[in-house]
Amino acid sequence: MAVPAIVETLENVPEALRELYAPIQVDGAQKYTLQLEGVPPGFVEKTKLNEFRENNTKLLKTQKELEERLKSYDGIEDPAKAKELMSREKEFAEKQLIDQGKFEELFNQRTSIMKKDHENQTRLLLERAEKAEKEREAFMSQLSETRLETRLQKAINDTAVPQKDAIDDIMARAKRSWKVSDEGQLYAVDESGNKRYGRNGNDLLSPEEWMTELAQNAKHLFLPSTGGGAKGANGFMRTTDGIVLTKEDAKNPVKYWAAKEQAQKAGTRVILGS
Repeated sequence: MAVPAIVETLENVPEALRELYAPIQVDGAQKYTLQLEGVPPGFVEKTKLNEFRENNTKLLKTQKELEERLKSYDGIEDPAKAKELMSREKEFAEKQLIDQGKFEELFNQRTSIMKKDHENQTRLLLERAEKAEKEREAFMSQLSETRLETRLQKAINDTAVPQKDAIDDIMARAKRSWKVSDEGQLYAVDESGNKRYGRNGNDLLSPEEWMTELAQNAKHLFLPSTGGGAKGANGFMRTTDGIVLTKEDAKNPVKYWAAKEQAQKAGTRVILGS
């Protein structure tokens, strides 16, 4: 037996189904509608139907507007010819102004056109220049950061041995303390942003000097110097106190001067070991 969706009275509805109906007002009259859970196949919810109608109305309005705009192009089959006709019409209009002696009006028209064209070109050039400048700044920032990281990593290798999990902390401190000039020169700054100089007071502070200073002030970031320290890139033992040169290596002029050079770069000293 089919169950009607809307009834005017519940008298003809089986008593077991009456509780499934709810009263509604339809054109001022009370009726009863079947309360359903979900949407039956073939039915469309009222909200969806209203949304569809609204979209359909908007599409029809847009179509009508486009059709009205297209009417102005009736009879034009070749855009190139239409452009040529417009150019001829412009020349004809200018010739009329010349024939009528309206030179000032013609001059103003041409000046206005040139001004608009110039403004458009200027705007495009400014937009391109602004885009290029942003790309350059982004590239220079990335290049400077890469160069800084590379140089400071070398300073770490030549100065002290960081703890396993301290590299990120050390690099974060370095990035706050170091800058890259427009010429690509690295320089350290103090808390006020002023350039820092090395021990001789003339040369800028070197990354090795800064790293040695950090190793002394933040010893928890580096391996302790007790137990001999660790070997650097040149094979010399380095600690937070300096570059350790054995007595045997000290007899070799090449190794001696290599140790001196490494110590000088690191802003530290050579310590004679056993």
